[in-house]
Amino acid sequence: MNYIRIYDEIIEKFRNLQGLPRTETHHIVPRCLGGNDDPDNLVDSPLRYHFVAHLCLARIYGGKLVAAVYLMSQSGKHTSRAYEWLRRRNLEVLANNRHAAGMTHSRDYREMMVRINSGRNNPFYGRRHTHETREKIRLKVRDVSGNNNPHFGRRHPPETLARIVETRRRNGSYKRTPQMNVKAIETRIRNGGFTRSEESKRKGRETWRRKVANGYRFSDAHRAAMAEAARRRWRLEREKKITAGIAGGQSQ
Repeated sequence: MNYIRIYDEIIEKFRNLQGLPRTETHHIVPRCLGGNDDPDNLVDSPLRYHFVAHLCLARIYGGKLVAAVYLMSQSGKHTSRAYEWLRRRNLEVLANNRHAAGMTHSRDYREMMVRINSGRNNPFYGRRHTHETREKIRLKVRDVSGNNNPHFGRRHPPETLARIVETRRRNGSYKRTPQMNVKAIETRIRNGGFTRSEESKRKGRETWRRKVANGYRFSDAHRAAMAEAARRRWRLEREKKITAGIAGGQSQ
């Protein structure tokens, strides 16, 4: 089937028509192939023919155009043959995609994305969600605490934990960078100090009570580590008091 001829006929048919109901703007030469938004490269096409035009482009050029028409097909009906072809081609495109293959962005690219989306460059800079918006988000997010968590009561095997740690070290995300620490401190100071708000503390207590009610318990190793940390904090505080007392006696 000559998809190039079919595509040219669709474009020619609707290039000069006006006043059509329910149309969508179509790029004659797709932007991924070098097209632009000039009026000469745009045409108003009915919804059905817009899909057919993109299907022809996918048949002709493949690549990103397959993914585009596959996304368009998610909200409408199409023939089983068209769906089969789209599904197969889209899986092939994903298989050759660097992200689907387990590859990640380089450290320089990640730092660049952080830089251009930080501070005033962030579209949400200086804004906060309203209470109503936070409630909507909370209701939409599935509760995965306690027994609702599919990983509840399970543990990663040692080899999986080793792979996670190695991946984070390789990607530079295992430890905070000095820049991240400075940014966290600045955020805490801007928000009124290093202590959490009373509402945050209340939510933390409620979350903890819910976890305990669902059967959550610290492991013996975790409890031992917390006890050791408490003893270490106590020793540091005691040393500070002793040092302060000696310094006070010398000043007298």
